[in-house]
Amino acid sequence: MKNIKEIFTNSLYGMLRSYEGKRFIPSLIIKLVMSLVSAVITAFFAGTLFSKNNTANQIFAALFFYFLITAVSRLITEIKRGGIMGRLKTVLGNMVRLKPPALWFFLAAIIISLFLPYAFVLSLAALLFVSAVSGEKSMLLGIKNAVTRGKNPERNGKGLAGFTSGLIVCGLIVCILANLGVPTLYGVIDGSNPKSGASQSDKADKDNTSVTDTPSASGGTNSKQENKDVIVSGDTEFKEAAQTLTDKLIAYAGKDKKSFKKLFRNTESTVIEQYYNTSYDSFKKYKNSLIAIAAEDGESVWYTALYYQIPKNYPSEKEKSVYLSTIMTRGNDGWKIEWNDDARSRLQSDYDNAGFSYDCLEAKEQGYAWAKFFIPFDLNNTMIFYENAVMCKVTEMYMDINNNVQITLYVSNGTDKDIGLTGVDITTVDGDTKLFGKHFDMEQLVVNATASAYTLTIPSEELDFTAWSSPKITDFKFSYDKLDY
Repeated sequence: MKNIKEIFTNSLYGMLRSYEGKRFIPSLIIKLVMSLVSAVITAFFAGTLFSKNNTANQIFAALFFYFLITAVSRLITEIKRGGIMGRLKTVLGNMVRLKPPALWFFLAAIIISLFLPYAFVLSLAALLFVSAVSGEKSMLLGIKNAVTRGKNPERNGKGLAGFTSGLIVCGLIVCILANLGVPTLYGVIDGSNPKSGASQSDKADKDNTSVTDTPSASGGTNSKQENKDVIVSGDTEFKEAAQTLTDKLIAYAGKDKKSFKKLFRNTESTVIEQYYNTSYDSFKKYKNSLIAIAAEDGESVWYTALYYQIPKNYPSEKEKSVYLSTIMTRGNDGWKIEWNDDARSRLQSDYDNAGFSYDCLEAKEQGYAWAKFFIPFDLNNTMIFYENAVMCKVTEMYMDINNNVQITLYVSNGTDKDIGLTGVDITTVDGDTKLFGKHFDMEQLVVNATASAYTLTIPSEELDFTAWSSPKITDFKFSYDKLDY
């Protein structure tokens, strides 16, 4: 009890001593301003330092940023006084020359780093480095000296440098491993290690569209929901429910976290946080949107929401678009977004096959070259349209048994008149190699409010390849005539 009393007494004495020779009120105001700045920084970056942005972590982060600001302030003071280069050289030397007791601090830092998020480890290393360079003016050494009555200041400085060195080394290694997808010890503790089958959707290279990716989220699903807030009634039709949820997700993101969380069920907080912090500026810029159903079993729907903009001189000028794919499920509180392993596993097989024709799936199963383009949607059981425009897309390409290239063209007519498709131009490359550039003359009637799939064939005699690795469509044009009867 006596030791505890002495610690508090020495700590308080150290704090009061910092005001010697200064005016109390101005010093207090400066400390309050620094506290306010640290609180503001915490509001933006606490979720980066920690995977779970709870109250305890926010308080810890606020103290962390306060100490960092204080350490930088004291370092600036030392720089103004001069001699900082010599002190910097000494600190760097102590970080490299790891002899006991600095070596024990180095090893302790490595062990501690394995149990903490690497962003926090590297940030803490920056704080300790600044403190070490500040020397006797260091905030951390000041606290330590207040507690221990300033014993062994030179040894303390070397220990701080060694600890900093260990944090930097281990933090960088863990950072590299985590970004390469290698499981880490902290990932095991936190549950944030990558899992298989976690990609949210395939990228549609043909349309240069972007995809919102989220990591996998573990957790089961059930009919009893986490909250009873009905956002979209369970009686709502699939496409309407998906459109409403997506519109609200975009509207609430970055603005209203409470309402945003109510859009989800059975989804980990880290996944919701990634959705919430994603920029949806492109989605907001494109006023038109459509919902494409990729897979569904009645109670769960894996859908693609595509937001697009049709230029005035379309189709001479290409449309702009961006999309995201996710899963919604129906429960007692209506339709909500659900992103976890169980939800994906129920629909994964159908989702993987979405966008393929039966012939392309057969070619794929038999080992022939194939490629899928455009957004994932059920080509055989659903139709999608551009509002007041004609949609013409290459959805897939594959080699048949005779080494002919077969191209599937999806055409839908969202205008109020019938149209006649007159021609299509396609250029495809595989890496730096051009596969083909081909014009197809066509005479295909597409009645308004209908959609059709057409197969275009390039004979093997016109080709000098029988396989590809990662083909992309670099140029695509189509033409049509409006029909007035």
